[in-house]
Amino acid sequence: MVAGLLSILPFDYHSWNIAPFIKYGNLALQHRGDSKILYCYKNGDEIACSEGEPEENDKIHGPGIAVKTPESPLNYYYETCAKGLKIALVYDRESNTVEEFASKLVSYLDGHPRHLSKLVNEYSNEDLPSLMALTGRGEILVLRSPSGVSPVYVGGYGFDLLIAASESSAIEILDGEPQALLNPGELLYASEKLTKVYAPETKLQGSMCIFEPLYLMRPDSAIGNVSVYEFRKLLGYELGKMLKHDVDFVVGVPETSYVYALGVSQVLGKPMEMGFIPTPGRARSMLRKSGLDRVIAIHLKMNPVKNLLEGKRIALIDDSMVTGTTIKVVSQLLRNKVGVKEIHLMIASSKLLKNCPFNYMPINERLLISLNLKDSEVVEYLEVDSVTWLDLDVLEAVSRRCNLKLCGYCLGKPVLGVR
Repeated sequence: MVAGLLSILPFDYHSWNIAPFIKYGNLALQHRGDSKILYCYKNGDEIACSEGEPEENDKIHGPGIAVKTPESPLNYYYETCAKGLKIALVYDRESNTVEEFASKLVSYLDGHPRHLSKLVNEYSNEDLPSLMALTGRGEILVLRSPSGVSPVYVGGYGFDLLIAASESSAIEILDGEPQALLNPGELLYASEKLTKVYAPETKLQGSMCIFEPLYLMRPDSAIGNVSVYEFRKLLGYELGKMLKHDVDFVVGVPETSYVYALGVSQVLGKPMEMGFIPTPGRARSMLRKSGLDRVIAIHLKMNPVKNLLEGKRIALIDDSMVTGTTIKVVSQLLRNKVGVKEIHLMIASSKLLKNCPFNYMPINERLLISLNLKDSEVVEYLEVDSVTWLDLDVLEAVSRRCNLKLCGYCLGKPVLGVR
């Protein structure tokens, strides 16, 4: 289960109240975890932590870190104190290595920050999550996972604030300017007087999780010089070429599939229609653990426009399919309550075949519909007229075209795109 991370450091504590930045930065990351927020900030010589958003009248003059989580924020938070130095950490996935790393971090911070280069090299081969830390001295530390599986962006608000976040769009929404995507294993150290990035001696060959641009990230985010919007639209364009049936229009499953649907629509020369209206707010069904939670989330995020869909042949676009729970509920809704004539399901990713080795996405091989059922059985089980998956070779080609290096282990290929 993946969380969203945010750090804010004002270079002049007294001139800036960072409470609004924490509040609205977390709103920009709500799609990564629609459950809880935990934020920590320097309060005198101590570190104070609170759950929930900062209140309208809160004043926070100093650096802060925050995590937007899909579960209890305590699963993504750790604090320790050694040699009189307190440190709080938030991280984007559960991990057994954070506690040890935190202890080492405190010991290395006891001397000059330059010693952090030793820490970076020591953990360059460890399965650490991306994380952000705040010390009682007011230092911010930001680490991108050595595996590279999750992104971390660094930017600023003019020369006044340093902002780091899981996505570039979160920095932009705070009116900041994204400056760099940290490389795998890189550690940013920032204080009022010093900002420095420590890199492993040997460049790490990490790859970002394919589900970041496929599903998790906002379309207005970027990976280097490539927008997530552009990547998804290219995949939609290639997916549309694979349809072997005539349809009246194209419908995307809210909300992550809209850009794919637009690409399919343009290559087919068929209109894209808003066949579903989502309830305001985020309900990421794929990130839910229990079946009941997923079903409720599905109903919340889409309500069909009956007069538009009744009697029509539609290409139904979804970004990915894990268990098929979402699409089965949707197809039954369209068949039984709306009266759709034909449903041609099109999936904008390749078939999921394996568990995630980093436990980054909640994938269980026993429940993978693409691993356990033939396509003909998938059609029957989901009550659709056809199913089309994006070819893995096409996903590879588009990733290479966009100059991306992505982890495709769960799809059966460890690296997609550039080598």
